[in-house]
Amino acid sequence: MSVRGWNVCVMFVAGLMAIPGWSGAGLSAGQPVQPSSSAPPLGTQAAISSAAPTSHDSLPTPSPANLLAKPAPVAPSATPASPGKIANKPAPVAPIAKPLLAHWRMDELDGAVLQDASGNRFDATPQPRTALEPVEGVLGGGMKFSGQHAVRVPVKLQFTGLKGLSFSVWVQPTELSTYREIFRKEDGEQRVLFSFQNHGTILSLGLNIGGYVECDAPIKPEAVLDGAWHHCAATYDGQWMRVYLDGREIGSLHRPGQITAGGPSPGCIGSSNGGECFQGLMDDLRIYAEALSPEQIARLYREGLEALTAAAKQAGLSVDAFFVRARTFAETLAQSRQKLHQLQGGQVRLDKQTAALFQARLQEAFPEEYQKFIEYTGRTPAAYLASMGNDFHLREVGRLIELLLEYKPLTEDQWRKQSPEDRQRWAEADQIAARFEALRAEGDQAAYKPDWIELILEAGRRIAFRPVVHEAVAPYVRPETPPTRDLTAQEAQRLLEDD
Repeated sequence: MSVRGWNVCVMFVAGLMAIPGWSGAGLSAGQPVQPSSSAPPLGTQAAISSAAPTSHDSLPTPSPANLLAKPAPVAPSATPASPGKIANKPAPVAPIAKPLLAHWRMDELDGAVLQDASGNRFDATPQPRTALEPVEGVLGGGMKFSGQHAVRVPVKLQFTGLKGLSFSVWVQPTELSTYREIFRKEDGEQRVLFSFQNHGTILSLGLNIGGYVECDAPIKPEAVLDGAWHHCAATYDGQWMRVYLDGREIGSLHRPGQITAGGPSPGCIGSSNGGECFQGLMDDLRIYAEALSPEQIARLYREGLEALTAAAKQAGLSVDAFFVRARTFAETLAQSRQKLHQLQGGQVRLDKQTAALFQARLQEAFPEEYQKFIEYTGRTPAAYLASMGNDFHLREVGRLIELLLEYKPLTEDQWRKQSPEDRQRWAEADQIAARFEALRAEGDQAAYKPDWIELILEAGRRIAFRPVVHEAVAPYVRPETPPTRDLTAQEAQRLLEDD
């Protein structure tokens, strides 16, 4: 892996903005940026001549000045969809007023080429040609990336001279080992990347701004490996690099300056020129030539959710049928679970898309508690929805209670060493444990009580969890007395000698 910046991102979570309603099933697209007939930026001619020829070598290169110009309004076209494209996607409404550098909708039916919908003709060609498999996406079609692949974009795709930049994409990764690229143009210290890193613990934007640097936003791998679609975005506005996940800012880095990027390497969708290959589903990758605002990022996320919701309604069970928005996270999750079980008669069947939509709505309403639930239990709210009776409660809440009381003093000498604050902490832990035992004693009558979820949140925030890299360091093992057996004097002597 190339040398990466290790700058620490300033982290904070921004509230998801209220977004106007959306009447179409697809995300809006910015107006296409028209290619310029002027000379390409410095270094472009040399880059093109040193690269393998492509079918786009004769095309004019868009200049940074043209890319930053506000596009003129374009009248809606009545031209029917071209062959090989999904035609049931409605025309976008109220496009985001930012110039598009490239936009791969990924609606193709064969995966042999990903057409650029921006008007700049940066079509991407997969190698091998069978590397991509068309699938249902967020906005019509999407693509499945698997195995070794290189989906290359013409060398003419340049970033030098842009005062701002944005990435937007929907992904459903199936694994995140080592590094998995969303987009990368590998030109050494002038590279441009947007990728998952460090086994899915980081979502990173990398640019050369007075030297190569990365804004590394920490994430939980399980939060994006849940079988659901997730919206990833990143922006640079000349001052701040920002990274977003599911409509919310998760990392930022102050880096004033101008983007420097160029060289002979082609841009690659989903890989670093055939390495660090993304595995999973991808849809609607956009690169804007300006920074989108937080409100525009949140809008793209909300519009995608609404498209998924509409598709789920057509397919069967609707989230609206069982989602209950209550006063608290615990009440909302518990009451929604109870209503789902009532609708399905005790045999829960929840498809991945409906589960993902439920979780997205729950996360939007209670972002902090949503993440803490996953962190403390290692399970998703969708898994909780599908659980029957008290199995989930007894297993996961019981484990948290054991961790909570793991280091509780046992002897008088240990108690004497406890400070007043320590004694208060152990008293609170005992109260939580007593509430757990009371709920367990109620049996099935307590199966839908929000108290279980409240215990998860209350116990979890009091536990010092073991650090995790790939697995927990010194993982907790339930204490138990080893079995004993009677030995003869000779057997005991032999065991001592062997030991």
